[in-house]
Amino acid sequence: MFMISMQNPIMYGAYGGIGVSNELIIHFYYERFNLPDEYSIIIDDKKQTLNSEFSKNHQLIREIKASITMNLNTAKAIHGWLGNYIKQLEEMNRT
Repeated sequence: MFMISMQNPIMYGAYGGIGVSNELIIHFYYERFNLPDEYSIIIDDKKQTLNSEFSKNHQLIREIKASITMNLNTAKAIHGWLGNYIKQLEEMNRT
């Protein structure tokens, strides 16, 4: 039986490596821009936007949404599972 208690965040990337206990550590992140201090919009007489600009501190933020640690056998199993679905997606995209 599976107990499901989770959110479904969108992930844009991952990074990680091998931990001190010889386990694979993966951090999944979501990318977003922070809210700018200022946002300027120049409009004409017809209320059409001519130009818009964020303040200089507007930057990309990578927010870690999930981290997992797994042993070698689990990593191999997930690698095979993902590989099968990747192949299916590639075949679907060819048609």
